[in-house]
Amino acid sequence: MLNEKKGITKLLKERNFRIIRRINIAKRVLLTHDEKGDVINTTIVSEEPPKLKIYLKKPSIRLIYCRPFPEGNPQKYKVKMHLTTLLLMDFHAHTSLTEVMDLVAGSWNPDKNLLTISHYESCRNIASSATHCDMCPISQSKAADSIHKRGLDVLGWFHSHPTFAPEPSQQDLDTQQDFHLWIGDRRPCLGVILSPFSLHGALIASPFRCMVVDKKENFEDQFVPYKFQVEVVSDERYFHHVLREEHYERKDAFSETRYFE
Repeated sequence: MLNEKKGITKLLKERNFRIIRRINIAKRVLLTHDEKGDVINTTIVSEEPPKLKIYLKKPSIRLIYCRPFPEGNPQKYKVKMHLTTLLLMDFHAHTSLTEVMDLVAGSWNPDKNLLTISHYESCRNIASSATHCDMCPISQSKAADSIHKRGLDVLGWFHSHPTFAPEPSQQDLDTQQDFHLWIGDRRPCLGVILSPFSLHGALIASPFRCMVVDKKENFEDQFVPYKFQVEVVSDERYFHHVLREEHYERKDAFSETRYFE
């Protein structure tokens, strides 16, 4: 049979016939035609195996809507955040597909009712997944000491939601209340959540929330998250200085987190 095919091909070439090949994708059949269009050979091509479909399982976690402050309980103070601090949080969150958890710091001015987040202190995490993170207490203590040496106050905590919205979970609400007890009542305590790989922020800056936990309106025993209106202020003259400083001072802390390779 093979010799017959070779003989036909040789004969057609000798007669200057043009051999045309086409593949019928639907039937997986290879047809050979002469210049008149007549089929001179048919070959069944083996079927391709079905392509394996890959489904990414989304993290199973219940998020709680972070509501604006009601008219009866308006936002008690103004919140400003330095652009450099926000960029550092965003950069750190982008280095890991699991959650990261750190401290935020700055100053509190009770006379002006103004809270300014101007510093970000990274910490070591002892447990981290796509939906959960625990801060090392020793690293937390060292980070707080570093903040105080700068003449700043610890104002709260930061953590990332790698692939889902920056809305808090019930665990986040519990953590926020724990940090509030740790910081005390002398100044406010905020929780900052940022989503580096969220689909909601695919074409824009990473979405984030500054939130606090307070009593639900008209309820004494229910606590819900409220989101702050945040003014992001530029601090360009310090930008390069801060980046250089962060590179050297936080190199060890970043190396202990899980990186996105």
